[in-house]
Amino acid sequence: MKKHPLLLILAIVLPVLNGLHAQGCLPDGITFSSQAQIDSFPANYPEYTMI
Repeated sequence: MKKHPLLLILAIVLPVLNGLHAQGCLPDGITFSSQAQIDSFPANYPEYTMI
């Protein structure tokens, strides 16, 4: 059975786009030095739902 070329393109492009989106979150990383910083993470970074 012949595969549709659009499916091949999507199979290549979608993971790349997803990877680009993932790099936008805290690109330099984050370091916690206290429990208070961990506890306040959701208030300080409400747009992030997981680390």
